[in-house]
Amino acid sequence: MHTSDKPLTLEDLLRSLKKFNIQITERGNKVFLFHPNINGKPAIYTMHKSHKSGDEYSRPIIAAVRRRFNISIDGLYN
Repeated sequence: MHTSDKPLTLEDLLRSLKKFNIQITERGNKVFLFHPNINGKPAIYTMHKSHKSGDEYSRPIIAAVRRRFNISIDGLYN
């Protein structure tokens, strides 16, 4: 059981988000996350891609993504 978010690489984050049927589009240095129905409305989140493949996204960014798509901490990390 996780009690707080932990930093994740883009690859790990996207792999986890696919479990929730979130559509992922990459264009240039941006990543667009989309789900057509979160609490009755479409949800979109845009992130900048890191220039280095091993860089991790900070805990506040991971928490913001989870809130936008209504994902529990345990749901994202399991």
